[in-house]
Amino acid sequence: MRFIRELHKVDPDLVVPKLPGRPPPGFPRTAIGGHPICARCNSKRGCDESLCFTTTEGEVVTLEYALSDPRTLRDEERTHALLDAALASPRCKYGFHEKVGSGTAFQSYFGLPGLGGFQTYRDIDDRTGRTAAFEGVAAAYDGALVREHVAHTWLENQLDKLEGVQREACRAARDEQARDSASTLTWSRRWRRRGRQSAHACRSRRPN
Repeated sequence: MRFIRELHKVDPDLVVPKLPGRPPPGFPRTAIGGHPICARCNSKRGCDESLCFTTTEGEVVTLEYALSDPRTLRDEERTHALLDAALASPRCKYGFHEKVGSGTAFQSYFGLPGLGGFQTYRDIDDRTGRTAAFEGVAAAYDGALVREHVAHTWLENQLDKLEGVQREACRAARDEQARDSASTLTWSRRWRRRGRQSAHACRSRRPN
């Protein structure tokens, strides 16, 4: 503990507090007897947990995990259905991302190191019109695209290390990966364009 205090004196950024996860006891829910609401997203620090969606079996799964399955990522309709589900009811593993009216009764929680105090969940950025949920879902999609690119690069680098039949098999796998990467990039742009159009329509329907 003494070492941590001394380290904090040298540079506070060197000490990263472990942020609380689960909402404190008694924290509001989506309704009486409903689902828990994420407390961290109602703090000044905000929530940086991976967004999740709920399967038809009731299992909560992160988008990163779902998109790590090539069978999902290489099926545009299936992928976009998962993204839309996460966007429709944004949540992390700790609860749904929704506003709560006041944090007065939970000052001891929001006063914990790293949270910065209470601040109502900011669901829409008025500058861009994009929701926090859209940004979170898009980030998960971007992460999947990066993994596809890394896989292609790895196969490309393996070519110089192989010979004969193994080299040709690797070349075929690389070419297939290149086609898949190009397809997923196209689908990502298509999904983003649709998301921007939806955001614009939502702003147009807002009362002045």
